[in-house]
Amino acid sequence: MYRFCGGCGTEFVDQSWPRLCASCGQYTFRGPKPLVKAVVPVARGRLMVARRDIEPRRGGLELPGGYIELGETWQEAMVRELREETGLVFGAGQVALHSVRSVGEFVTVFGLLPEIVELPTQRTEEASEFLALDGAVEMAFPSHHELVAEYFATGS
Repeated sequence: MYRFCGGCGTEFVDQSWPRLCASCGQYTFRGPKPLVKAVVPVARGRLMVARRDIEPRRGGLELPGGYIELGETWQEAMVRELREETGLVFGAGQVALHSVRSVGEFVTVFGLLPEIVELPTQRTEEASEFLALDGAVEMAFPSHHELVAEYFATGS
């Protein structure tokens, strides 16, 4: 990651952080990767999750979402990722902040969306199926596991 200067393309000699380009003097900083994950309630007190069809942790359960792209608000990223991964269509104004968690190199914004009645049925590149949980189960990632456990313990 970041072997070359973004300003002039010269390969970094010193691989420590922050990286200073010997040619142009530009610094490169290592920052967290911002993610969005959707908390989508399903009728009768359930919660939508996706079964991962990509690595890492293929076959594990996760909350749907992905990376925030440059120029997007976290709400715009949330509805774009949901549309791409599930086919569900929401407006950015329908997303409320649920929580934010920092784990390792990721900062994850969990957004709460309006309740749905039926699960998406389309299979996507990222998800082999969608499920409605009625209680906490093992999730593919620790932050998802914690959030799902808290969701069912508190009812939101």
